[in-house]
Amino acid sequence: SLALARMLSHSNDSDSDNENTSSTTTSASSSHFRIIATSYESKATLQNVYPALESTIAELEQIPQVQICYEVDATNLSKTLPSNISKMKFHKIAWNFPCTAIGQGQDGQNMQMNENKDLVRKFVYDSVAFLDKSAAGEIHLMHKTKPPYNQWKIEDVALEGFTRVFDKKENEVVHDESTIRNKCPLEFKGRIVFDKWLLPPYVPRKALDRKSFPCHDACLYVFGWRDAHQEKDKSKNESTIPPKESQDAIDDEKITHDIVPVNEKVIHEIRGIHMLHSKHKRLSLYRNTKKKKNKKVKKN
Repeated sequence: SLALARMLSHSNDSDSDNENTSSTTTSASSSHFRIIATSYESKATLQNVYPALESTIAELEQIPQVQICYEVDATNLSKTLPSNISKMKFHKIAWNFPCTAIGQGQDGQNMQMNENKDLVRKFVYDSVAFLDKSAAGEIHLMHKTKPPYNQWKIEDVALEGFTRVFDKKENEVVHDESTIRNKCPLEFKGRIVFDKWLLPPYVPRKALDRKSFPCHDACLYVFGWRDAHQEKDKSKNESTIPPKESQDAIDDEKITHDIVPVNEKVIHEIRGIHMLHSKHKRLSLYRNTKKKKNKKVKKN
Protein backbone atom coordinates (compact mmCIF):
# COMPACT_ATOMS: atom_id res chain seq x y z
CA SER A 1 0.00 0.00 0.00
CA LEU A 2 2.83 2.40 0.88
CA ALA A 3 4.66 1.76 -2.38
CA LEU A 4 1.45 2.26 -4.36
CA ALA A 5 0.55 5.42 -2.45
CA ARG A 6 4.01 6.87 -3.06
CA MET A 7 3.80 6.10 -6.77
CA LEU A 8 0.32 7.59 -7.20
CA SER A 9 1.15 10.65 -5.10
CA HIS A 10 4.20 11.37 -7.23
CA SER A 11 2.20 10.87 -10.43
CA ASN A 12 -0.53 13.27 -9.28
CA ASP A 13 2.04 15.86 -8.25
CA SER A 14 3.52 15.81 -11.75
CA ASP A 15 0.18 15.71 -13.61
CA SER A 16 -2.89 17.09 -11.87
CA ASP A 17 -5.22 15.86 -14.61
CA ASN A 18 -4.14 12.23 -14.37
CA GLU A 19 -6.74 9.99 -12.71
CA ASN A 20 -4.93 6.92 -11.38
CA THR A 21 -6.92 3.93 -10.23
CA SER A 22 -4.96 1.02 -8.81
CA SER A 23 -5.49 -0.53 -5.49
CA THR A 24 -5.39 -2.33 -2.30
CA THR A 25 -8.35 -1.04 -3.05
CA THR A 26 -8.67 2.16 -5.08
CA SER A 27 -11.85 4.12 -5.58
CA ALA A 28 -13.33 5.96 -8.51
CA SER A 29 -14.95 8.49 -6.19
CA SER A 30 -11.86 10.74 -5.91
CA SER A 31 -10.85 13.23 -8.58
CA HIS A 32 -7.41 11.65 -8.51
CA PHE A 33 -7.10 8.46 -6.47
CA ARG A 34 -8.05 6.95 -3.15
CA ILE A 35 -6.52 3.91 -1.50
CA ILE A 36 -8.24 1.84 1.17
CA ALA A 37 -5.59 -0.30 2.86
CA THR A 38 -7.10 -3.10 4.94
CA SER A 39 -5.90 -5.68 7.45
CA TYR A 40 -7.68 -8.67 8.95
CA GLU A 41 -5.83 -8.05 12.23
CA SER A 42 -6.22 -5.22 14.71
CA LYS A 43 -3.74 -2.35 14.81
CA ALA A 44 -2.41 -3.57 18.18
CA THR A 45 -1.77 -7.06 16.80
CA LEU A 46 0.07 -5.71 13.77
CA GLN A 47 2.25 -3.45 15.92
CA ASN A 48 3.08 -6.37 18.17
CA VAL A 49 3.96 -8.79 15.35
CA TYR A 50 5.60 -6.33 12.95
CA PRO A 51 7.52 -3.72 15.02
CA ALA A 52 8.91 -2.00 11.90
CA LEU A 53 5.37 -1.40 10.64
CA GLU A 54 4.97 1.75 12.74
CA SER A 55 6.91 3.92 10.29
CA THR A 56 4.86 2.55 7.38
CA ILE A 57 1.58 3.33 9.14
CA ALA A 58 2.82 6.81 10.02
CA GLU A 59 3.69 7.61 6.40
CA LEU A 60 0.40 6.22 5.09
CA GLU A 61 -1.57 8.30 7.59
CA GLN A 62 0.12 11.44 6.27
CA ILE A 63 -1.27 10.85 2.76
CA PRO A 64 -4.81 12.36 2.58
CA GLN A 65 -6.01 9.94 -0.11
CA VAL A 66 -5.19 6.86 2.01
CA GLN A 67 -7.45 5.34 4.66
CA ILE A 68 -6.31 2.40 6.78
CA CYS A 69 -8.96 -0.03 8.03
CA TYR A 70 -8.30 -2.75 10.60
CA GLU A 71 -10.17 -5.96 11.38
CA VAL A 72 -11.58 -6.24 7.84
CA ASP A 73 -12.55 -9.69 6.60
CA ALA A 74 -11.76 -9.92 2.87
CA THR A 75 -14.42 -12.62 2.50
CA ASN A 76 -17.08 -10.46 4.18
CA LEU A 77 -16.39 -6.87 3.13
CA SER A 78 -19.94 -5.57 3.39
CA LYS A 79 -20.11 -6.28 7.14
CA THR A 80 -16.52 -5.50 8.14
CA LEU A 81 -15.65 -2.38 6.13
CA PRO A 82 -16.42 0.99 7.79
CA SER A 83 -19.84 2.40 6.88
CA ASN A 84 -18.35 5.31 4.90
CA ILE A 85 -16.64 2.81 2.59
CA SER A 86 -19.10 -0.08 2.38
CA LYS A 87 -21.13 1.67 -0.35
CA MET A 88 -18.17 2.66 -2.51
CA LYS A 89 -17.15 1.16 -5.86
CA PHE A 90 -13.53 0.42 -6.71
CA HIS A 91 -11.50 0.25 -9.89
CA LYS A 92 -9.07 -2.30 -8.48
CA ILE A 93 -9.42 -4.66 -5.53
CA ALA A 94 -6.21 -6.49 -4.66
CA TRP A 95 -4.99 -9.13 -2.26
CA ASN A 96 -1.31 -10.03 -2.19
CA PHE A 97 -0.42 -13.60 -1.21
CA PRO A 98 -3.74 -14.69 0.36
CA CYS A 99 -3.17 -17.38 2.95
CA THR A 100 -4.71 -18.57 6.20
CA ALA A 101 -2.61 -17.99 9.31
CA ILE A 102 -1.23 -21.32 10.52
CA GLY A 103 1.04 -20.21 13.32
CA GLN A 104 4.77 -20.44 14.01
CA GLY A 105 5.50 -18.65 10.74
CA GLN A 106 4.61 -21.64 8.59
CA ASP A 107 3.44 -21.25 5.00
CA GLY A 108 0.21 -22.71 3.68
CA GLN A 109 1.18 -26.06 2.21
CA ASN A 110 -0.75 -29.03 0.83
CA MET A 111 -2.57 -29.70 4.12
CA GLN A 112 -4.12 -26.22 4.00
CA MET A 113 -4.71 -26.17 0.25
CA ASN A 114 -8.49 -26.67 0.32
CA GLU A 115 -8.88 -24.07 3.06
CA ASN A 116 -6.83 -21.55 1.11
CA LYS A 117 -8.63 -22.26 -2.15
CA ASP A 118 -11.94 -21.61 -0.40
CA LEU A 119 -10.49 -18.36 0.94
CA VAL A 120 -9.79 -17.23 -2.64
CA ARG A 121 -13.28 -18.25 -3.84
CA LYS A 122 -15.02 -16.31 -1.07
CA PHE A 123 -12.85 -13.22 -1.56
CA VAL A 124 -13.55 -12.92 -5.29
CA TYR A 125 -17.25 -13.68 -4.89
CA ASP A 126 -17.68 -11.08 -2.14
CA SER A 127 -15.57 -8.43 -3.91
CA VAL A 128 -17.75 -8.27 -7.03
CA ALA A 129 -20.36 -6.14 -5.22
CA PHE A 130 -17.68 -3.46 -4.67
CA LEU A 131 -16.21 -3.56 -8.17
CA ASP A 132 -16.71 -0.67 -10.57
CA LYS A 133 -18.75 -1.93 -13.52
CA SER A 134 -16.62 -0.13 -16.06
CA ALA A 135 -14.09 -1.94 -18.23
CA ALA A 136 -11.44 -0.95 -15.69
CA GLY A 137 -13.00 -2.85 -12.80
CA GLU A 138 -10.59 -5.64 -11.84
CA ILE A 139 -9.69 -7.99 -9.01
CA HIS A 140 -5.98 -8.67 -8.55
CA LEU A 141 -4.58 -11.72 -6.76
CA MET A 142 -0.83 -12.00 -6.20
CA HIS A 143 0.72 -15.37 -5.46
CA LYS A 144 3.73 -17.60 -5.88
CA THR A 145 3.79 -20.08 -8.75
CA LYS A 146 6.23 -22.68 -7.44
CA PRO A 147 4.86 -25.92 -5.89
CA PRO A 148 2.64 -26.30 -3.96
CA TYR A 149 1.13 -22.89 -4.84
CA ASN A 150 0.82 -23.67 -8.54
CA GLN A 151 -1.54 -26.48 -7.51
CA TRP A 152 -4.05 -23.92 -6.25
CA LYS A 153 -4.90 -23.11 -9.89
CA ILE A 154 -5.92 -19.59 -8.92
CA GLU A 155 -7.06 -18.70 -12.44
CA ASP A 156 -9.82 -21.33 -12.10
CA VAL A 157 -10.46 -21.45 -8.36
CA ALA A 158 -11.11 -17.70 -8.07
CA LEU A 159 -14.22 -17.99 -10.25
CA GLU A 160 -15.65 -21.14 -8.67
CA GLY A 161 -17.42 -19.29 -5.87
CA PHE A 162 -20.12 -18.05 -8.25
CA THR A 163 -21.67 -21.45 -8.76
CA ARG A 164 -21.46 -24.81 -7.11
CA VAL A 165 -22.94 -28.08 -8.28
CA PHE A 166 -23.58 -30.91 -5.82
CA ASP A 167 -22.42 -34.30 -7.07
CA LYS A 168 -24.77 -36.81 -5.42
CA LYS A 169 -22.68 -39.81 -6.56
CA GLU A 170 -19.49 -38.54 -4.92
CA ASN A 171 -21.38 -36.70 -2.14
CA GLU A 172 -19.31 -33.54 -2.60
CA VAL A 173 -19.50 -30.06 -4.08
CA VAL A 174 -18.03 -29.81 -7.56
CA HIS A 175 -17.54 -26.91 -9.94
CA ASP A 176 -18.99 -27.24 -13.41
CA GLU A 177 -17.02 -25.23 -16.01
CA SER A 178 -19.96 -24.63 -18.35
CA THR A 179 -22.12 -23.37 -15.46
CA ILE A 180 -19.34 -21.06 -14.31
CA ARG A 181 -19.02 -19.59 -17.81
CA ASN A 182 -22.77 -18.92 -17.96
CA LYS A 183 -23.27 -17.47 -14.49
CA CYS A 184 -19.94 -15.89 -13.56
CA PRO A 185 -19.77 -12.13 -14.28
CA LEU A 186 -15.97 -12.19 -14.25
CA GLU A 187 -13.29 -13.88 -16.32
CA PHE A 188 -9.58 -14.50 -15.98
CA LYS A 189 -7.82 -11.83 -18.07
CA GLY A 190 -4.24 -13.04 -17.68
CA ARG A 191 -1.26 -12.80 -15.37
CA ILE A 192 1.80 -10.60 -15.02
CA VAL A 193 5.19 -11.51 -13.59
CA PHE A 194 5.64 -9.57 -10.34
CA ASP A 195 8.81 -7.53 -9.92
CA LYS A 196 8.92 -6.16 -6.36
CA TRP A 197 11.76 -3.80 -7.25
CA LEU A 198 9.21 -1.72 -9.15
CA LEU A 199 7.36 -1.06 -5.88
CA PRO A 200 9.92 -0.04 -3.26
CA PRO A 201 9.85 -0.53 -0.28
CA TYR A 202 7.50 -3.53 -0.67
CA VAL A 203 8.49 -6.61 1.35
CA PRO A 204 6.05 -9.54 1.65
CA ARG A 205 5.51 -10.78 5.20
CA LYS A 206 4.17 -14.06 6.53
CA ALA A 207 0.81 -14.14 8.29
CA LEU A 208 1.30 -13.22 11.96
CA ASP A 209 5.07 -13.55 11.61
CA ARG A 210 7.59 -10.78 10.99
CA LYS A 211 9.65 -13.01 8.68
CA SER A 212 9.66 -12.31 4.96
CA PHE A 213 9.63 -14.84 2.14
CA PRO A 214 11.01 -14.94 -1.42
CA CYS A 215 8.60 -13.92 -4.16
CA HIS A 216 10.85 -14.32 -7.22
CA ASP A 217 8.27 -16.64 -8.78
CA ALA A 218 5.19 -14.53 -7.98
CA CYS A 219 2.59 -13.53 -10.55
CA LEU A 220 -0.32 -11.10 -10.50
CA TYR A 221 -3.55 -12.83 -11.57
CA VAL A 222 -6.02 -10.38 -13.10
CA PHE A 223 -9.80 -10.92 -13.21
CA GLY A 224 -12.19 -8.52 -14.91
CA TRP A 225 -15.75 -8.21 -16.14
CA ARG A 226 -16.96 -10.33 -19.00
CA ASP A 227 -18.08 -8.30 -22.00
CA ALA A 228 -21.74 -8.91 -21.25
CA HIS A 229 -21.42 -7.52 -17.71
CA GLN A 230 -19.33 -4.39 -18.23
CA GLU A 231 -20.38 -0.90 -19.27
CA LYS A 232 -19.65 -0.08 -22.90
CA ASP A 233 -17.72 3.08 -22.09
CA LYS A 234 -14.37 2.79 -23.85
CA SER A 235 -13.13 5.97 -22.16
CA LYS A 236 -12.95 3.96 -18.93
CA ASN A 237 -11.10 1.06 -20.51
CA GLU A 238 -7.91 1.03 -18.47
CA SER A 239 -7.45 -2.72 -18.23
CA THR A 240 -4.24 -4.06 -16.73
CA ILE A 241 -4.12 -6.80 -19.34
CA PRO A 242 -4.38 -5.42 -22.90
CA PRO A 243 -7.44 -6.73 -24.80
CA LYS A 244 -6.89 -9.62 -27.16
CA GLU A 245 -6.02 -8.38 -30.60
CA SER A 246 -7.84 -9.69 -33.66
CA GLN A 247 -6.06 -11.96 -36.09
CA ASP A 248 -5.99 -9.09 -38.60
CA ALA A 249 -4.12 -6.90 -36.13
CA ILE A 250 -1.59 -9.65 -35.53
CA ASP A 251 -1.12 -10.21 -39.27
CA ASP A 252 -0.65 -6.48 -39.77
CA GLU A 253 1.91 -6.41 -36.94
CA LYS A 254 -0.12 -3.78 -35.10
CA ILE A 255 0.15 -5.65 -31.80
CA THR A 256 2.77 -4.24 -29.47
CA HIS A 257 6.00 -6.19 -29.08
CA ASP A 258 6.41 -5.00 -25.48
CA ILE A 259 3.87 -7.55 -24.26
CA VAL A 260 5.52 -10.88 -23.37
CA PRO A 261 3.31 -13.89 -22.55
CA VAL A 262 3.93 -15.22 -19.04
CA ASN A 263 5.32 -18.73 -19.16
CA GLU A 264 7.68 -20.89 -17.12
CA LYS A 265 10.74 -19.60 -18.98
CA VAL A 266 9.88 -15.93 -18.26
CA ILE A 267 9.32 -16.67 -14.56
CA HIS A 268 12.70 -18.45 -14.33
CA GLU A 269 14.43 -15.54 -16.05
CA ILE A 270 12.91 -12.98 -13.68
CA ARG A 271 13.75 -15.18 -10.70
CA GLY A 272 17.35 -15.43 -11.91
CA ILE A 273 17.64 -11.64 -12.11
CA HIS A 274 16.26 -11.28 -8.58
CA MET A 275 18.63 -13.93 -7.21
CA LEU A 276 21.59 -12.24 -8.89
CA HIS A 277 20.52 -8.87 -7.45
CA SER A 278 20.24 -10.41 -3.96
CA LYS A 279 23.70 -11.99 -4.33
CA HIS A 280 25.26 -8.64 -5.24
CA LYS A 281 23.42 -6.96 -2.37
CA ARG A 282 24.70 -9.54 0.15
CA LEU A 283 28.23 -9.27 -1.24
CA SER A 284 28.15 -5.48 -0.97
CA LEU A 285 26.86 -5.70 2.62
CA TYR A 286 29.64 -8.19 3.48
CA ARG A 287 32.34 -5.92 2.03
CA ASN A 288 31.03 -2.84 3.87
CA THR A 289 30.89 -4.76 7.15
CA LYS A 290 34.45 -6.02 6.59
CA LYS A 291 35.69 -2.47 5.91
CA LYS A 292 34.12 -1.20 9.14
CA LYS A 293 35.76 -4.02 11.12
CA ASN A 294 39.16 -3.25 9.56
CA LYS A 295 38.80 0.44 10.48
CA LYS A 296 38.05 -0.48 14.10
CA VAL A 297 41.10 -2.76 14.23
CA LYS A 298 43.39 0.02 12.88
CA LYS A 299 42.06 2.50 15.45
CA ASN A 300 42.74 0.05 18.26
